[in-house]
Amino acid sequence: KQWYQRRVHGLAVLRENVKEAARQGADLILLPEDGIHGYGFNRENIVPFLEAVPQSADGSNQCALYAAEDSSEYLSEHYVMIQLSCMAQRNGLYVAACLGSVVGDCDHCGP
Repeated sequence: KQWYQRRVHGLAVLRENVKEAARQGADLILLPEDGIHGYGFNRENIVPFLEAVPQSADGSNQCALYAAEDSSEYLSEHYVMIQLSCMAQRNGLYVAACLGSVVGDCDHCGP
């Protein structure tokens, strides 16, 4: 699907940029708004890019959780969060991104 290819390509580009920034000594990477999926979306066609927000802001590491779960279902539900978390972990820095999300019942989500 086109949306999937677009997301995979966007993350591949970001992955290389994060690696380069780490090589240059960065400690924190702030990804551009819409950097993961690109521009030109509306509420209807952005849906494939949205991910569920974890119910609790417990500071968990999505990269480590996926490695422990080793589940294709977990990967599909948290694909972008896992990719960003692994980028940060593998490069020894923090990655901050605007992530399109679906909000369920969570203790840290705004109105």
